Amino acid sequence: MLEHLTENMYHHSEPTHDSDEDNHPIDRIHIMFSRIQRDVAARIAVTWIDANKRIVSDARIGPLHVLKTVLLDERLWPIVAYRYRTTIVLGILCKGLLILLRIVMGIKLGGEIGPGFSIGHANSIFLNNNVVIGTDVRLNQETTIAGGRPGYPHIGDNVHVAAGAKILGNIRIGNNVHVGANAVVLDDVPSDSTVAGIPAKLVKLCGQRVDITLKDYWNNHA
Repeated sequence: MLEHLTENMYHHSEPTHDSDEDNHPIDRIHIMFSRIQRDVAARIAVTWIDANKRIVSDARIGPLHVLKTVLLDERLWPIVAYRYRTTIVLGILCKGLLILLRIVMGIKLGGEIGPGFSIGHANSIFLNNNVVIGTDVRLNQETTIAGGRPGYPHIGDNVHVAAGAKILGNIRIGNNVHVGANAVVLDDVPSDSTVAGIPAKLVKLCGQRVDITLKDYWNNHA
């Protein structure tokens, strides 16, 4: 049923126009909220389901309800500001909000961030401008994803980065990965795994408990 709900949300109607700048202001507002809905509705729905132990109706997941949720939940402010920082109408406001969030809450979002991105606790999160974040990625507080020469991290889909974790360097994190609290990840991480420790090592792989360093894993799977 959850899949049906999220599918309905992602197919929410959105006006089709050649250019947002040519639209009437009301149309642009409608388009804006439709896109916000596509970005965050799945996460909002999951939050409601966890809290209320029931499926919310499609009628509740409309533009006005998304706006209310955005205004009341500081975890969504950085995401919305990041998404619309390059728009003509909201660009200046969103860039100003991003600067304020960095000063007050220590949140700096950058790089390429896929849909379904969510923040568990809104403080002290740093994403370098060159990182690539996949779909349905969740970050908790005090997390850092950064790199430098010769490259930057590439995060796959359905990845959860727990509080205090650091992902550093020219590495790739696979799909369906959990990065444990305070882990320091310096090597590629395979899909369907859990890593923990300093430096991070594999503690679960494909549902089975393991205890192997990432370097040893890749040496055995070269």
